[in-house]
Amino acid sequence: MKHYILDPKALLGGVIAQDDDQELVQLSLQKDNEIPPYHSEPLILLMVFNGSVQVTTEAETVATQGLQVVRIEPNEVHSIRALEDHTTVLVIKQLTHALTFSKKLRFGSCCL
Repeated sequence: MKHYILDPKALLGGVIAQDDDQELVQLSLQKDNEIPPYHSEPLILLMVFNGSVQVTTEAETVATQGLQVVRIEPNEVHSIRALEDHTTVLVIKQLTHALTFSKKLRFGSCCL
């Protein structure tokens, strides 16, 4: 097990952890800070812990508040803009897509 702590006072944030499978990035944003449109090969989950952000893709715009999750598909062009000061977002980039096991595992299930 590994344990990470987000720093709400971090200036803009940064990479918290990275390995061959995932990258964890903290975004610490003030109102109107924006990450301009870009795309990324990995599947991305944005987890808003406090504050709110506007996530815009070519298809839609979503305004989020604390404790919400946004899933961005691989190569989907998107931008992120803080709607409030002291907004903290955890970005999880899933770098690999290959299944390790031949069976699907479900939460609460035991044993292969």
